[in-house]
Amino acid sequence: MKQTINKLMLLCISFSFALSSQAQTKWTSGSGTESDPYQISTIENLKYLAQEVNAGTDFDSVYFKQTADLVDNENVFKEDGSLNTTCKEWIPIGNETTPFNAIYDGDGFSISGLYINNDKNYQGLFGYADTKASLTRIFVSDSYIKGDSIVGGICALCFGTISNCMTSGEISGNDLVGGICGKSHNIIQNCLNASFVSGKGICGGICGRKETEGNIYSCINCGCLSANNGGICCFAKTEHGNIYNCFCDRQLFGNKFSVQESWFNSIYDYDSSVGCLLTKELTGLCQENLIDFNTNDWVFTEGLYPIPSGIRKNDAVNVAITPFFLKTDNANYETSGNLTSNFKVSTLNEAKWSSCGKISLEGEDAIIKATKNNYDTLIVRIGNSEKRLLFYINLTQEKSEIEINTIEELEELRDSINSGKHFSFKGFTIPPFGENVYFKQTADFTFNENIYNEDGSINASSKEWTPIGSTYFSGIYDGDNHTISGLYINGNTINDIYDSNASCRLGLFGKIGKAGEIKNLTIKDSYFKGTYSIGSFCGINYGKITNCINYSPIIGNKCIGGIAGLNEVYGHIYRCINTGKIEGRDRIGGITGSNYGYIANCLNNGNIKGSTYIGGINGEGADTQNSFNSGIISAEEYAGGIGICTTPDGICSEGENMESCINVGNINPSAIVVDVLMIDNHFIKNLFYDIQMYYNSQLPSYYCEPTDSLTGQLYPNMFMKESGFKTENWIFKDGFYPVPAGLDTTNDIVRVASTPIFLNDKENVNEVKSDFKYTLYEGAEWSSSNDSIKFQNGEASIYQVLNKRYRFYWTNIL
Repeated sequence: MKQTINKLMLLCISFSFALSSQAQTKWTSGSGTESDPYQISTIENLKYLAQEVNAGTDFDSVYFKQTADLVDNENVFKEDGSLNTTCKEWIPIGNETTPFNAIYDGDGFSISGLYINNDKNYQGLFGYADTKASLTRIFVSDSYIKGDSIVGGICALCFGTISNCMTSGEISGNDLVGGICGKSHNIIQNCLNASFVSGKGICGGICGRKETEGNIYSCINCGCLSANNGGICCFAKTEHGNIYNCFCDRQLFGNKFSVQESWFNSIYDYDSSVGCLLTKELTGLCQENLIDFNTNDWVFTEGLYPIPSGIRKNDAVNVAITPFFLKTDNANYETSGNLTSNFKVSTLNEAKWSSCGKISLEGEDAIIKATKNNYDTLIVRIGNSEKRLLFYINLTQEKSEIEINTIEELEELRDSINSGKHFSFKGFTIPPFGENVYFKQTADFTFNENIYNEDGSINASSKEWTPIGSTYFSGIYDGDNHTISGLYINGNTINDIYDSNASCRLGLFGKIGKAGEIKNLTIKDSYFKGTYSIGSFCGINYGKITNCINYSPIIGNKCIGGIAGLNEVYGHIYRCINTGKIEGRDRIGGITGSNYGYIANCLNNGNIKGSTYIGGINGEGADTQNSFNSGIISAEEYAGGIGICTTPDGICSEGENMESCINVGNINPSAIVVDVLMIDNHFIKNLFYDIQMYYNSQLPSYYCEPTDSLTGQLYPNMFMKESGFKTENWIFKDGFYPVPAGLDTTNDIVRVASTPIFLNDKENVNEVKSDFKYTLYEGAEWSSSNDSIKFQNGEASIYQVLNKRYRFYWTNIL
């Protein structure tokens, strides 16, 4: 009797089967027609098919049908659970040169023990399937499939259709990884993934990336994902297709999002509550939860996950769909990556459970015995099949602060986070990407002592910083009001931002995941240079950044921001300040280059320079409130003191608000500003410009106020009050510009930004004709770059030449 040893990482299943030593043999039955398909009855028949397709034999529209369970390797995993690297490696059916273009019907039989362990592209049972290909009723089980890019359990890259298929095992790669398909250009329907799927880049339970035509519908993921990607699909670009009526078990992998980073509005519409169900909602005869799932396409059994119709039940299938039930409390629920409470296991089909000691099994009751953060491996057996379930027990993490005391400890943490695996750190067992773990900085850190030479140039011999979270970071990092200085990133700035050599997602952190948070931290005396999505704190933000300050310059090409290069959907940036110089070409902003999330109560005093879509707060995007800019904006076109709020048709969408913001910075030259683009849009409101600091005849008069109207103890202008500027969102001080609430008014940047000059009536900084007044702030020193202005006792005197008017752009200098 064969013995199958299976392994699950992070609640994910992996199986093993027998190694065949027989040579490939041609099928002997069938003629290849729909009514009389070629019959695949042995693993050698299947290998012969792979051999012939890969050699260039044309099977265009030919029919194949599997007639028995096929086993390639008996023991993909050893008795101790480690990978058996002596297994014979599977060669996928079809490649870029000779794709599979036929019809394969697995008839519900299993193909088990596949072993792929390399760094090649297009890895899976099928490597490359063309437009006429149809893959149906296939069950890939007990297998290990690892490649580089474009990896899938059933098919790596598919231009044809995939239906009523199922996978269980381990599937991994660097990018474009899916439990069913790595990258799909057509229909995927009625499929279930029970595999552990992992990838550093785009990774999804059903499909990694969905392209162009064709739908993904009526699919279920009950397998674990190691990365913060989509339970169904990570990335979808569908002008003619959609993703709908798909579901995933949110308790298996702790990801609240079934579809992530999509370029379309599907049925999910970025709603984390749609498509994600609890285990108890996905198991049993619960078709009221699974809309349009019916017995023609699915087989329902009370207490088990459903399986696609046509898949023949055996021990491996039963193991794959056997659930456990973690604690749920109304809207709250526990996940396998953050287990704190006892739970239940299913004993259907005579399932037998055991553990390595941290969890005690008493019938259906799983009782936690551990007293601190730890792992345990549960094993469920049915007949000769088994799977191993790795739990992360988190009894003390919420009360624990893991201290980061030195820059060396921060580097150690970074390297561990970037590994994408569970790791040990300072006596704690940390889940991948630091999810839900609280890290606290206890001192000021310096990475490089002197990245600037005495003449102000860059010391190119400085050690280069590698961002934390090259895939993403999902922990909480609290700077505790300390600083990090001497960070040095000097990547490429090339014209093609999509070049594979481009330097992207750069900053202290690379990418902050949805559960990630950075707060109470200052970055100074640093230098950041790259190509795409560059920011001092992170390149791309899906999480939260609060109370952070940047003093350092940032240079790049597209999506360059003082705090984050790209603030994605769900990304929130609160009470942050930038005074660093930000330069680039496209989508350049003082807080973020592109904003698809939410920005509130932020301040920019840095000078922002670029070609198009340049803004004091965000270069492009909306959902910006209660924010303030005093930096100079230099652009060729499409510039805004706050930002440019556009969608592809040039109009803000409903819900994309930009309101209650103030700009007192000059825009040079007088490029098109946000107000002209959005003059009739009701979602742009309460934006005020100091008309003496920035004058543009195209601006609606009700958006512009002179300096003395914008400065005052309390509401300086009744219209501002009536428009909705609220005292709880702004700090007013007599003689100064109001600043967003929550900012430290003793901070030098805030003091400089809020300090006004008072030009004479009807003058502006582009054409100053007479002396003016300036504010005497304690500790402030005033000067001009060429000594053309004399400052004394609050009076600024201009030296004129030949009675010509003096032109200048204003910056406040301490």
